[in-house]
Amino acid sequence: MAQLARFSPAAVVQRITRGGEAAGDRLHTIDEIVAEAQRHRPSFDENLIRRAYETAVTAHEGQLRSSGEPYVTHPVEVTYYLATLQMDAETLAAALLHDVPEDTDYTLPEIEKRFGREVARLVDGVTKLSKFGSARTMEEQQAENIRKMFMAMAEDVRVVIIKLADRLHNMRTLQFLAADKQQRIARQTMEIYAPLAHRLGMWQIKWELEDLAFKYLEPDKYRQLVDMLTDRRRLVHQPRPGVRHHLVSAPPRRTTGDETVGRRRDHPHSCHDRRPAPDTSWRAAKPFSPPTSTSLRATNERHPPPPRRPRPAAKRAERACCN
Repeated sequence: MAQLARFSPAAVVQRITRGGEAAGDRLHTIDEIVAEAQRHRPSFDENLIRRAYETAVTAHEGQLRSSGEPYVTHPVEVTYYLATLQMDAETLAAALLHDVPEDTDYTLPEIEKRFGREVARLVDGVTKLSKFGSARTMEEQQAENIRKMFMAMAEDVRVVIIKLADRLHNMRTLQFLAADKQQRIARQTMEIYAPLAHRLGMWQIKWELEDLAFKYLEPDKYRQLVDMLTDRRRLVHQPRPGVRHHLVSAPPRRTTGDETVGRRRDHPHSCHDRRPAPDTSWRAAKPFSPPTSTSLRATNERHPPPPRRPRPAAKRAERACCN
């Protein structure tokens, strides 16, 4: 229940509003990653994860993020999030190593030699092409990176799951970058990664990516919607007692034990996206007014109705017999 509360809509909006994980959320450790993974997979390969963690710590030694934290905290947080999604050991190992070939002197053949071909293939799918100089401009470079990710996703969908978790943590800590980079990354997230999460059915990542990107793309509207939703939740935070009693006393069904009784919560971007579209129909172009007797008489004078057709003789005879 505590894990669900951490990822609840209200908790996520609160974290987004106050500035991401680095502004109060505790960073996780390798022991917590192992414990979370073993909770879902008892036969989890702990040795593989700990070796990947040691390699990531060694490779990123001395590197810092824009927030001033050690760079290795980023792959650790990405890996912990994937552990909550019940991903396998190879995926978690690749998440720990996903920035090693790009930002350090370690190469993909070295990773394959230490951790196997499957982990190396996942890392290669997430690794950007910027280190190899395959594109000349920023736009071409981004297009090549995305194309490579899609090609790898066609072979193994775990590549894009790692990439979405990586983008989610980067968006959570986006406040430490310059304004122009914030705009560029938020725009790319809104146009590419959030729709991709939607297509994969990963709703939790989708709406958090949308809210985070919306916060930087339209901060005034975001703050306004957050205040409105906060006031609304104070009024309708709990469902009606009769509804709760009905749900709790309903016949038992197959459940996981983590279900809670509550109401669906809205998110800032979803509320912004549901704004009423302008009405372009003929009703909006000209307001409707009921006809009056004067207008009907004028219409009949201009356009008289056609003369009434005489009934056929058979019809007249049939009607006379019936009467």
